[in-house]
Order: sequence, then structure tokens, then C-alpha cells
Amino acid sequence: MPHVFTGLVILVIGFLSIDLVIDYLQNTLKEMKMEGTDIVLPALRGFLFLVIILLVLDALLVNTNIFYTFLGPIAWGLAIVVAFRWGVKEALVAYAKERK
Repeated sequence: MPHVFTGLVILVIGFLSIDLVIDYLQNTLKEMKMEGTDIVLPALRGFLFLVIILLVLDALLVNTNIFYTFLGPIAWGLAIVVAFRWGVKEALVAYAKERK
């Protein structure tokens, strides 16, 4: 029974805090007129909800190894895509400009 109570507390506090943080970020970024927030913020919200759900399942002593088996390679793939999309591209452009 304590595991169920702990899971419910994590779920409620987690969802409420995610909603508060995402709403704050949405209002702040809207005032700053940043581009891409309509894509990034829902993706961030979904990722944080997934993290909270996995924490709740771990608190309920549910075996979540299968989730981690699939989420690990997906996370590495996204990290590589983000690195090449924004990080390496800018570095290559700066290097090319320097060489000219």
C-alpha cells in the first residue's frame, strides 16, 4: 500500500509541476517572440510526462526494463540528430568561413 500512495503522490505533484513550468515557459517565450516554441514545448511536455510515468511505475515496483531498452537508443538517436542539426553545422560553417 505505501508504494501505491508514493506513486500517486509522484503522479499528482509531477503532473502539476510540469503544467506550471510549461505554462510559465510558454508565457515567457511568447513575450520574447521566439520561433519554434509551438513544437518544442509540447515535445518537452510529453517527454516530462513520460519521465513522470516511468517514475510512478518504478515506485509501484513494475519492471520497466523494456521501456529503458527502447528509450536508450531513441535518446541517443535524438541527441545525434540535434548535435548534427545545430551544433556541428554551425561549427562547420564557422570553420569554412575561417578558412576562406
